[in-house]
Amino acid sequence: MNITVVVMLFLLAVLAYVVVLLVGIASIHKAKLESKKILEDALEEKKRIIDLARKEGEEIRSRAIVESKEEANKYREEIEKDLRNIRRDLQLLERKLLSREENVERKESYLQRKERELTIKEREINELQKRLDEDRNRLSQELEEVARMSEEEAKKFTYRKYEERSRNCFFKSNQKN
Repeated sequence: MNITVVVMLFLLAVLAYVVVLLVGIASIHKAKLESKKILEDALEEKKRIIDLARKEGEEIRSRAIVESKEEANKYREEIEKDLRNIRRDLQLLERKLLSREENVERKESYLQRKERELTIKEREINELQKRLDEDRNRLSQELEEVARMSEEEAKKFTYRKYEERSRNCFFKSNQKN
């Protein structure tokens, strides 16, 4: 009977060991499943956040494009206004020349002075056009840069650019005064 008890105890110990081993394996399997679920949830959240950031980036880019187009239109209107003023000045000069033929020397000096002004205005127009082109290129580069940024970086970038433009406008207006 002694051997039977020992064998039974041994079998009981082996059985207990197998049960513990199975419980351990089940726990590890359950932990793996839970980890896999957490990882899948995290990946879904990552994808959702990336999609949201991409959508907001597109919205920011679209707004920036609209703003740049509006700014370009504003510059174009200013240039067209200057051109109309120049054309009007030229027409005025022609009428004065016709009405004052007897004083050719005075008219000649007057025309020379007006010609210098027109050259200066033309240079200003060329500079405005150049600035417009530079602004378009700069805005395009900024848009490309913003498109590659995260939402937070894009917001910071946009706010920084807005502040810079505001300061530039402020300083330009103060310099004119």
